[in-house]
Amino acid sequence: SQPSSEFCITVAVSSSDLPAARKALSGLYQDGEVLLDDAVDFVEDVCLLSVCGNGMKNVPGTSGRIYTALGAYGVNIISAAQGGDELTISFVIRGADRAAAEEALSIL
Repeated sequence: SQPSSEFCITVAVSSSDLPAARKALSGLYQDGEVLLDDAVDFVEDVCLLSVCGNGMKNVPGTSGRIYTALGAYGVNIISAAQGGDELTISFVIRGADRAAAEEALSIL
């Protein structure tokens, strides 16, 4: 998933691709201004976690249950996105929170 808005786009790359991503983004310009200096953040040691399933579509409260479970285990969500098909919700969390997130979601 790729969460976005009018002001930002969030993407995840493998840590092995981070140097190439930094290099590629350093050349971005818009209206003569370099975007990298004030608009591009690199957050390292994160985990991309996706919750998928046919049982999520058209079921009110699914996202709420997921957020509540993660919060109960002390997992902070850095970024989140839900696919238009309502079959997948993806989260970016700290890498250190991976085991706690997996445990929290296993009880849903």
